[in-house]
Amino acid sequence: LRRSSANWVRRSDNTDVISLNQMVLSNEQLDEHILKRELIAISRSELKSNKVQGFPLAYSAQLLLIRHVYDFHVEGLWLVRRSDITDTYCRETDRFQRKLLETENKLKRGIFRSNYSVDNFSTFLQGFGTNKIAIIENESQRSGGFHIGRIVAVRQQSVTMHEFSGAGNWDRQHTEIDLNDVTSCEIDSNYINFYARHFNRTSQ
Repeated sequence: LRRSSANWVRRSDNTDVISLNQMVLSNEQLDEHILKRELIAISRSELKSNKVQGFPLAYSAQLLLIRHVYDFHVEGLWLVRRSDITDTYCRETDRFQRKLLETENKLKRGIFRSNYSVDNFSTFLQGFGTNKIAIIENESQRSGGFHIGRIVAVRQQSVTMHEFSGAGNWDRQHTEIDLNDVTSCEIDSNYINFYARHFNRTSQ
């Protein structure tokens, strides 16, 4: 991994960290992460206290698409705003855990698919068509910023969803979400797929 000496720091705990005033990850660094299929951890400390681990797949000027990894489970797609990323790590821990995933045959070829449109949240969601279940969040909002449901319609500035509750009950009305306020979007996570299979079973 090539690192700019002005940006990368090796900490005493053997952690590589980059922290810039504006964009944390440069395009060059992302290209190298993607080419080498490196497992990294990112922090969005202004929004969440926890770090998220995953494989970078694709990016645009504004967004970064990650294949999420959680407790050695290779999860779904997670699209976030690059401007929200405050730190990114490629630690000895991440490198070792990637080897463990490979040893356990968890790194199937399909998980590194990268031909997604990530120019903006609208083009990303449009690529999956309607009826796809997604999680869309405005994490800067203290409450009411979490949405899970089927995609009904996607426009340039907004998305219409048919949301459901944690108990699997569908809302009576659709929800209109302003994409300008969205901080992240999830597709095909384990959480989502459990609900998707439930609805597929009960609709038959």
